[in-house]
Amino acid sequence: MSFLLQCRSCGNQISLSRMVGDFVTCPSCGSRVGLKYFDEANPFVSPEDVAPESTPSTPGSQSEPNPYSVGQAIDQKRSRRNRMRAPGIWLTCLSSLWMVLVLFAMASSLFKFAMGIPLADELGNVNDSKLLLVRLASFSLQLVVHGIIVCGGIGMIRRENKGLAITACILASIPCCCSPFGLLGVPFGIWGLSLFEKVPFRS
Repeated sequence: MSFLLQCRSCGNQISLSRMVGDFVTCPSCGSRVGLKYFDEANPFVSPEDVAPESTPSTPGSQSEPNPYSVGQAIDQKRSRRNRMRAPGIWLTCLSSLWMVLVLFAMASSLFKFAMGIPLADELGNVNDSKLLLVRLASFSLQLVVHGIIVCGGIGMIRRENKGLAITACILASIPCCCSPFGLLGVPFGIWGLSLFEKVPFRS
């Protein structure tokens, strides 16, 4: 005994000699048509009975990308890029504040020297001219170092100038002499160094 089954995708009549399995492949369009609720009096198959891959593919057509998977990929890429922003913002803010304090200390030393107020070092030795030169050289070096850290931090936020950003993180990781506020910038410098292999930078 043979059965007739009509493909719901293309309307082709499919002749079956026996019912075997849950699906049959249409020889015309290649769709898989379900046999679970097949009725000889009503050969049409309900949409729930068609397999997910039963949509016929026309030559040259491409499957539409899943908007949810595309959105998730965009969100993951955006979050990966934003990882570098946090340490960059911290380093920029800390070094900027430290530069303001250094400029204030430099202006204070110059004001005292101009007003004739004695300048004393940590040991209490008074030698205005030499001590002023030493302080100015120290302040200038700190301004250069922290200026590099500020520029590198901005590059980390924008994901630009990777070489400068790496230099800024290395300088911030050196305690006491280069790190802003002594040891406060060390964890942010190390944090930034650990992200350079994971976050892409603009060329």
